[in-house]
Amino acid sequence: MRKFSAAAAVLPLFLTLAVVPAQAVQITGKGIMLGLSLSRWSGEDIGRHDAWMSFALGGFLTFNIIDELSIQPELLFVQKGTKWPDNDLKINFRLSYLELPILAKYSFAAGPSAKVFIFGGPALAFKVGATMRFEWQGELITDDIKGMKSLDLGLAFGAGGELPIGVTRLTVGLRYTLGLMNCYEVEGEALEAKNGALLIMAGIGF
Repeated sequence: MRKFSAAAAVLPLFLTLAVVPAQAVQITGKGIMLGLSLSRWSGEDIGRHDAWMSFALGGFLTFNIIDELSIQPELLFVQKGTKWPDNDLKINFRLSYLELPILAKYSFAAGPSAKVFIFGGPALAFKVGATMRFEWQGELITDDIKGMKSLDLGLAFGAGGELPIGVTRLTVGLRYTLGLMNCYEVEGEALEAKNGALLIMAGIGF
């Protein structure tokens, strides 16, 4: 199952590169990104819950394909999770992932030098940490989550803008990553609980 998920995540990139001449593919940009992550779970097995705000950071490469169409693989450190407030008891699931989105990106002019773009593609995520925090009457307890799956797969899509500043480019974007797999299991049985995250990202391209 994990091998199939990984193949499904990178297949669109290889299919795209296969149908264009090799000389048409070139690196047209690279950069770093930083932003906020507002995440929560979806599914029938988790009950009422609230979103949790954290952060995301990483870098990207942009490969030009044809005209305004490009492929943008990224490597991000993203924190996701959810929280359950219940009177005096508060429970917070905090998950850390190394995420590899592979995005098809279409850009078009929005003025003399500015551009806007839309994008979408699969996002494969590898768990690097998972903790649960309990707050009860002023007391804080932190413990590792044993049932969190090590691999997650999502669909990322969104839009943004780009503005040249000297030799660099300022980029801003809004995206949503929709979880496609259940991310949590108890005693070997998967619960219907999927990650979802709204990311507000700003970056500098070179």
